[in-house]
Amino acid sequence: MPAPERAGVVFQPQLHSAFLRGVQQIVAAVKPTIGPSRCHVAIDRPYRKAPEMLDNGGLIARRITDLGDRTEDAGAMLLRGMLWKIHDQMGDGTATATLLFDTLYRQGLKYLAAGGDATFLRESLEAAIPVIETGIAAQVRSITSSTMLTRFAEQQCDDPELAAAIAGVLDIAGPTGSIKVQKGYTRNIRKEFVEGSIWLGEELLPRTGTHPAGTPVHLTRATILVTDLPVASAADVRALHDVSPADQPLVVFIERLDDRGRGLLAGIDPARRPYLVRMPGGPGTPERMAFLTDVQALTGATPVLSIAGQSLARITPAVLGSARRVWLHGDAIGVTGGRGDPHRIRTILASCQQSLDDEPTSSGAAILRERMARLRGGSATLHVGGRSQPEITRRMELAEQVISTTRAALQGGFVPGGGVALLQCRDSFSHDLNGNESVDHRAVQRIIIAALESPARAILENNGIEAAPALATITDTLLIDARSGTMVDAWESGILDSAAVLRYAVRCALSSAAQALTIGALVQHRKPAIATVEG
Repeated sequence: MPAPERAGVVFQPQLHSAFLRGVQQIVAAVKPTIGPSRCHVAIDRPYRKAPEMLDNGGLIARRITDLGDRTEDAGAMLLRGMLWKIHDQMGDGTATATLLFDTLYRQGLKYLAAGGDATFLRESLEAAIPVIETGIAAQVRSITSSTMLTRFAEQQCDDPELAAAIAGVLDIAGPTGSIKVQKGYTRNIRKEFVEGSIWLGEELLPRTGTHPAGTPVHLTRATILVTDLPVASAADVRALHDVSPADQPLVVFIERLDDRGRGLLAGIDPARRPYLVRMPGGPGTPERMAFLTDVQALTGATPVLSIAGQSLARITPAVLGSARRVWLHGDAIGVTGGRGDPHRIRTILASCQQSLDDEPTSSGAAILRERMARLRGGSATLHVGGRSQPEITRRMELAEQVISTTRAALQGGFVPGGGVALLQCRDSFSHDLNGNESVDHRAVQRIIIAALESPARAILENNGIEAAPALATITDTLLIDARSGTMVDAWESGILDSAAVLRYAVRCALSSAAQALTIGALVQHRKPAIATVEG
């Protein structure tokens, strides 16, 4: 049994030295993944023969846990947390953020060891964030060509088939469209575009007659009822039977259906029996509130709710909505041609778009895009196949990442890749180096310039190109293609980055480094011994 780890407080300079050693372990693992010829990192998995092969900085950092030294581990976890946040929000940009953080932290420690002011350093790094973001914004362009979009996607994944499929669905669905990635059952990738508003909701009443369970059902001129009230009496059943015309099928979005309700509904003629579907989300959840708002706007159905004191037995045709076509298949229900309120739909769409513009990288962005796709009446699905289950899983994860990055680029614009966009931001800091500024100011400016050069240096070095002379030849659009070693135009060759991803990586790296450089002590709590089983 390992000995318990004692409590204590670690002070400077031991703290910074240990933090740096921990940070360097993650940096060394992530650095080889930047650039077009990125290497894979093998992750040993206990009890499995084959290691996990990764080339994504966020996932690699996520796999690094419990370094041998507690203080080194705390430094590594500081960087790990930042990288996973970037991966979770943007899907890309982790390698760039790693190199920025590494240079700022290493050079910052040298500055502090020489007697520099930690507070001045932190404030200077934080002040540099908007300056760099402005420099990136000045280089932004948009692209509309599907060929250029395919090249950009291929730069992210090195999978031409996947890149072409992603560019195709984004070209049709747009940057705010709903795109789902699902497992395919062939070796290829298949695109599917579905018309209508789709929700997930299981059928609660077993089918009989001409529509056996497991087969898709297509209903025309359907009426729609939305309620959270249970089917609890014969009067409720009579109301459901009588509220809709005999020649129009009734679809009911309902909270739940218990055994008593099933028994009562079993007495209805199968030809007139309603189709009961579970409402999305739980009571009072944002998903449920969004559903109630959207389904009313799309179909005209007025929700019959228990909170309003309403009764299922007293419903009238006035609360029903309608649609030209409704289909049910598996756990999904689709509505096409709803007879709702177009003005209300446009108002909700505008509100969703405003929320998406305000926080395009928030955790709720995907939910907003799905709502907008339903309100617009269409969505896309990418069925990803492969030669084996591990390959399918890897390609599905890669597809999600590339869709997120490409979507962000379509919304926020593109900038030259290969580290060029950051190199062009150096001018904002280099003009102070020969001025009358203080020694501290010039030292911090040099640290920032070195950090801005670090991604481009790493890309060149990873491909066997000497960085110093190569950096001198790079211009605002001309760069060295690390694969071929030749000068190319970033826009013509498709070597581009997402401006939104790059800005987010810069913001996270500089703010995290500024915080790390001002940590003065680390409090460690006692860890009890953990029992292990021998053999």
